[in-house]
Amino acid sequence: MTQFHSNSFAVFIALITSVSCYGQYEGLDSFENKKPVRSEDLYTENPLYKFSFITSVEISTLPTQNNGSFSIDPQIAYWWNKRFMLGVGSQIGLSQEFGLSTGGFGFGRVNINRIFLQGEYRLLYISSAKKWVRSPIFLIGYMADEAMNQWVSFGIAQNPDFQRYSPYGFFLYRIGFKF
Repeated sequence: MTQFHSNSFAVFIALITSVSCYGQYEGLDSFENKKPVRSEDLYTENPLYKFSFITSVEISTLPTQNNGSFSIDPQIAYWWNKRFMLGVGSQIGLSQEFGLSTGGFGFGRVNINRIFLQGEYRLLYISSAKKWVRSPIFLIGYMADEAMNQWVSFGIAQNPDFQRYSPYGFFLYRIGFKF
């Protein structure tokens, strides 16, 4: 008579089931140890997610003894993969010398780490002179962080007519905030 050995039976069952079953080591590849996918990583997979809509405001002021001015520029922009930005904005300003100025502008920005280069075309109506002035403006700026929550920029207006009616002359500076 043959004796029944449980160890032999277990090996026999393991051989038969190994054809249709497999196992995986759950050490480094387990779900618990995987890094979460960051939202920036999703931008590289699907090009439709590269667009980022930004709303912000820039402020300029020039307090002096003879002339004080204040300007606020709300703007919206599309930001492509943290490098290129295109946007539009409006300006409302008040100056002791020139009175109220209103207008709009379009801009393009190239980000290089935290430094950016910006070109814009600005069109303003100066109420005291009853005149429209326009100028291309080139700026260089610095962002406080990679998400561009705050920044400062300095630039030069190219049109002498614009420079004459601007309280800042040819030199411009702005402080910006994203909201």
